[in-house]
Amino acid sequence: MAILVHEVAALPERYLPPARAGQQEYVAELVHLLRRANPEVDEAGGRLRIHGALALVNEFTRTRRYAGRPHLVDELSAIALDLCGTAR
Repeated sequence: MAILVHEVAALPERYLPPARAGQQEYVAELVHLLRRANPEVDEAGGRLRIHGALALVNEFTRTRRYAGRPHLVDELSAIALDLCGTAR
């Protein structure tokens, strides 16, 4: 996930448009799935929730202080699902 988000800037110029398009398609698909599960969420709210959940996961999995937590995946999953308004 971190590579998907952070390493795009290091790509040669000719690879940037397809890489960014791939990122946008990935987020669009997640927003679509979120809105299908929660029809009351509008497009902008869905993007905000998905970007927030992705940022949360990216930040905490790359921070050494938290990386060793034995239940990090479960904790982040619960927080991200709560952020998206989706019960587990």
